[in-house]
Amino acid sequence: MIAQPRPETAATPFVLPALAADLPQSWKSTAVAAVAGARLKLLRMDTRLHPHEVHDHDEALLVVDGRLLLEVEGKAVTVDAGELYVVPAGTVHGVAAGSHGTLLVIDPQPLRLEEISYAARLL
Repeated sequence: MIAQPRPETAATPFVLPALAADLPQSWKSTAVAAVAGARLKLLRMDTRLHPHEVHDHDEALLVVDGRLLLEVEGKAVTVDAGELYVVPAGTVHGVAAGSHGTLLVIDPQPLRLEEISYAARLL
């Protein structure tokens, strides 16, 4: 079951950069909401590179502020603030050194129990 917003906060917008700034460590995402079964995960980027990974599902990366420097199947891809990049399922991708700012990751995986309690605290 996904945490439902309380009526008094249902229309309150999330200020994503402020939430990301309060996260305890960079490159560790935390779920802020679920929409139509997809998780919206927020993270704070820093300039360190992040290892390559591959998923069995598409993953959408929305740069809220800053810049994301990706390596996608050996090619450099730059995603600037306000831009969305979709990594297709099965695609090897990693983060190059120099990325910074706030990133919202959208993936089709359902919220896990520990994410539900955190998301509920944000409301």
